[in-house]
Amino acid sequence: MTRQIAVGATPPSPAVLEVRIRELEARTATLAEVVRLLTHALESNPMAGPGDTTINTAARKAHEILMAAR
Repeated sequence: MTRQIAVGATPPSPAVLEVRIRELEARTATLAEVVRLLTHALESNPMAGPGDTTINTAARKAHEILMAAR
């Protein structure tokens, strides 16, 4: 979903750019929360195996957060 700042000959208005910046900030915040959640789960039990419920729960929650942010 790559978009350039200017499409065509006329650059976007400041209002349009502001909306896009807010969207990017919200997506960045969502990704930061997902990384924090997964990192916390992995740090709490670094030797956990693939079936560890803490990591599975964190991964499921991270997926839910990403899907809700779409």
